[in-house]
Amino acid sequence: MKRSLSFILFIGFSLNICAQRVETEISERAADPNAVLAKTFTTTGIIDMAVGIPCIVAGISCLMYANLMEDPTKGYTTSKAVASQYSNRKYISPEDYVDKLANYYDKKNAANTAGYILTPMGGALTIIGVPLYLYGKKMMQVNINYTGNGAGVSATF
Repeated sequence: MKRSLSFILFIGFSLNICAQRVETEISERAADPNAVLAKTFTTTGIIDMAVGIPCIVAGISCLMYANLMEDPTKGYTTSKAVASQYSNRKYISPEDYVDKLANYYDKKNAANTAGYILTPMGGALTIIGVPLYLYGKKMMQVNINYTGNGAGVSATF
């Protein structure tokens, strides 16, 4: 479970980093930084949503698995007297009982941890990605100003 979570996180972060690389196009007006920034914002929004939505789904699935998992010690007892008195109880040795509980709690804690990490991470990426995708072209205007004594850049959000 830990290896799978690490692999998913590694793939998601590498896709997110690759999406933020700005590649220049050869166009009629290559000196327009607004077009390059708009394309970058839109691409980043697409990648953020492409990583965020599966992370939310995987996180919620992990939390549901952890909370709906059935207790494997249900119906067992470590007391021979209780097992002989009740027909719905089976006797199991204390070592086996402890092994079943340890295995159950290890799986439950791993699934809960993965859910607690993936769900907010996916939510944050999705919340950031939606406005970048929808309003990436309108979000930022960069003006390059130059006068007789120098040049400057102004960014308007």
